[in-house]
Amino acid sequence: TPCSSPRKPIFGLATERYDKVHRAYPDASITLRHPGTIRIPILSRISGSVAATLEIRRVLSETPFDAMLLYGVPTVGIQSVLTARRYDVPVFFRSLDVSHKLVPFRVLSPLTRLIERYVYNSADGVSALTPRLKDYVASHGVPPTRIGVLPAGVDVEMFSGGERKPSPLNEWGIDPHDPVILFMGTIYRFSGLDTVIRDFPRLLSEHPNARLVVVGHGEDQARLSKLAASTGVSRNVIFTGRQPYPLLPDIIRASDICINPFELNDITRDILPTKLFQYLACERPLVATRLPGTDPFLSGEDQGVVYSSLEEFVGEL
Repeated sequence: TPCSSPRKPIFGLATERYDKVHRAYPDASITLRHPGTIRIPILSRISGSVAATLEIRRVLSETPFDAMLLYGVPTVGIQSVLTARRYDVPVFFRSLDVSHKLVPFRVLSPLTRLIERYVYNSADGVSALTPRLKDYVASHGVPPTRIGVLPAGVDVEMFSGGERKPSPLNEWGIDPHDPVILFMGTIYRFSGLDTVIRDFPRLLSEHPNARLVVVGHGEDQARLSKLAASTGVSRNVIFTGRQPYPLLPDIIRASDICINPFELNDITRDILPTKLFQYLACERPLVATRLPGTDPFLSGEDQGVVYSSLEEFVGEL
């Protein structure tokens, strides 16, 4: 994506603008403004916050908006709310996770939680991804009447069932007869893929041509690649990197089993990964660890999901 280009200068403080940015449909596009940052740890967060504040003020002063939809808390939360008030624009917050659990430095967690409380209580309304996240927002003193629940959706025209066509996997050297296990999404350290890779030789003893295909990128990819090499399964574990969004349904349909082996921790406890619905919309079986945030939506095998502990995960594949 434009904002993840590795060729950006370290001191690129100018805002970059991209028009007609879209993931799936050219007619459903957005204008993306990416404020600059000093690309140095810690300074990046501070400079990004300052640059975002200036850009938010500039945009609201130039264009009359009916509402602001806010996703972020630590870097842009307070200044977005204050600037929106100045220009009499209502703010609606979308709660997708527990922000203070995601900060990279634990010492900043209490401060982030205070910012969460301010943003939740100052927003004109909050839309939570799951009932558990609604309860979490309400625990900060927000009246439940101001919090709605809107789970993740899936485009069922794009993500739909169909026969397995291995051709999307050809470029990674996967034979049409190879059993394919798919993980799709950001590669977080809590993805659980390290446990799957360590235990993968057990699966290969019965299915020597099985492939674990990891579609996406993230903070833990380098470590997992080294782990696959040290475990002796590099040939069978394939990291594709980020792929074009319209190609994802074909990749899902080219797989035999889809997985989501997330560890259960303070970050994952209340979330609802969108990939689960995308897998199931493409009519592929799903093996996953049970996350309390998913329980109200996916109960188990009657909906195409086999829940497993992380320790026994490979045994369910």
